[in-house]
Amino acid sequence: MSNTAPPTPLDLAQHEWKKIFDGGPYTGMLMLQYIIQATGKSIGDFLLDPKNSIKTITDSHISHFNFQQLAATWNVDAGRCTSFAVKAITELKSHKDATGAPIFNFEIYDLTRHRVARCRKTGVVIDSSSSIRNGAFVLAEGAWGRFPETNASWKFKSDESKFEREGKEHGQIKKSSSPISPTKAMVICLKEVEESAYKSVPTLFRSVNAQNKPEFHGIIVWCPRDHAIELGASISDLRDGRKLVIQFPKYITVKGKTGLDPKMAGTAESLEQCLEYLVEFIRQYGGPHGMNQWESTGVDEFNTALIQAAVELWGFPKPTEKALEWAPLIISLEKDAPPNPYCRLPKVLFPICLIYGSLLTVVHRKLPAPDAEQLVIIIADGLSRIGREPVPARADNISEIEKKTDEQRPYAVGGATVG
Repeated sequence: MSNTAPPTPLDLAQHEWKKIFDGGPYTGMLMLQYIIQATGKSIGDFLLDPKNSIKTITDSHISHFNFQQLAATWNVDAGRCTSFAVKAITELKSHKDATGAPIFNFEIYDLTRHRVARCRKTGVVIDSSSSIRNGAFVLAEGAWGRFPETNASWKFKSDESKFEREGKEHGQIKKSSSPISPTKAMVICLKEVEESAYKSVPTLFRSVNAQNKPEFHGIIVWCPRDHAIELGASISDLRDGRKLVIQFPKYITVKGKTGLDPKMAGTAESLEQCLEYLVEFIRQYGGPHGMNQWESTGVDEFNTALIQAAVELWGFPKPTEKALEWAPLIISLEKDAPPNPYCRLPKVLFPICLIYGSLLTVVHRKLPAPDAEQLVIIIADGLSRIGREPVPARADNISEIEKKTDEQRPYAVGGATVG
């Protein structure tokens, strides 16, 4: 007979919290896909008018769906704070005590653009933004709780939760007077995605480290309004402008005529390069589970569909950030690559590295002599090749995009087909 003590409610919650946190990125990509499919329109229709093409669909259509009809937004490995909480409490509901009674009785609270769950029986709190060790924690009824690893303060009393994000004495306190259902929580979340998707749809990679501390890594942001994809090594880097931008041509008006700016036009080769940069970025900045979080959750597939539609609508993209600033950034964080000779060279040899890097790329790709603009990009790519094997091209994605097809899969919702 085993003398091992059964896991406590907190143990169970922390196990589920870490599984979801490691399993996928924070992102609204799959929710945006769900919203577009619910409209019956194509991805191209969305990109053509990202603000109005999906406007009000949550209120007019999705808000009438039941919990299982919304499963594609919460029973997945990639999502936002709300789907994180809903998925966790749905999984934890299956646990029973020795008498066969449910261990947990979770309720969800809306804290203004952020949802969390708390169990009335055990005091366990599920919050995807938790920065404390093991993620989930216990908060007793009626007491303010402050944790050493974070500035957050909590208080639950008489069915009311109060949450102070910044921990300031007179800081903003977000209140939730009563719990809401998981279905209501998901509808609120989808409404937020609907309203903000035209500006940005972020994908933030994350993981739990060896010390069981949550960590956030690189971020990829689709910006439909700006015809761009932005990549930053961290949220702060992105906010401060330290980023790589994959830019599709934008519309300009000249002498009363509106059209795509020919100066921003890319080529099939620049598209390939953008896809290579995207993959390399995830490898370097996505954390230990980055590629798996990208490829196995469905985010990669929807991203490919977005790029395909964008190419059809706007033309080929190209990187526009100062590539010479980006390349050393990639090199400096190649943790799994062999030691890079560039990192040990004196500054006086930097021009030689540039020439060597460009020659590597020209030879590798058998390109014609580049013009000045192309050379900047080629140099960055060449520098990123020094000391390691070339990044393999994503031929599957490239061929898929260049086919220029826009086949929309039918989307099943509660037995009905939408799209």
